[in-house]
Amino acid sequence: MNNSKGQALLETIICVPIIAALIVMISFFCNAILTKQQLLMAARYGTDLIVYTDMDENQVRNEVRDYLCDNNAKGRKLNSNNLRDEDIKVSAKRFPKLGSADVYRKAATIFQQYYNPKQYTSSVEIFYSIRVPKVFELWGRWFGSRGGMPRNITVSARSEVLAGTGA
Repeated sequence: MNNSKGQALLETIICVPIIAALIVMISFFCNAILTKQQLLMAARYGTDLIVYTDMDENQVRNEVRDYLCDNNAKGRKLNSNNLRDEDIKVSAKRFPKLGSADVYRKAATIFQQYYNPKQYTSSVEIFYSIRVPKVFELWGRWFGSRGGMPRNITVSARSEVLAGTGA
């Protein structure tokens, strides 16, 4: 009888850290997936700003940062310290504005200039660094990870739109 109580205690002591590590890992990966979705929505918001407004690249970058980190933003906010200016890459390429007189005079030149619409692709790309929990380091030690675990994982999202299409 006494041996079975000791056995249950020993099994509990062995299983609780493993279950706790699994719970931390699941919550970390859920956080990474949620962050990826949030970055994707912000990138799409940035390309919408490029298409439907006359904002330049810096204005779009600031608006995307506010969308993700501002205190007035509703919902989940990202840490602004992990989101630097170089982590938000904006490329806003628009067709030059033409009048009707330009079209009639330079029809062939304009056709050649706009023949490759890919050169007018606008994009917003966002990178965000997430710190890896210590549990992963312990997990790597227990199960023999050779290179060790990274300290940070970078989650990224990208959205592109062809100039003049709105899609």
